[in-house]
Amino acid sequence: MKKTEISKALEVLNRIKNQNLEVCFDDMTADRTIDLAIEALVMQYDKAE
Repeated sequence: MKKTEISKALEVLNRIKNQNLEVCFDDMTADRTIDLAIEALVMQYDKAE
């Protein structure tokens, strides 16, 4: 992954999060899922070129 790709993905995830989706699936809220995805991408960003 490239830093530009990760930056765009983070922007999309933040936009989705700002929509304030009230979705639950197996005790995992959409917000929590997005937070985990953001955390994972931020960690990848540090390793990206």
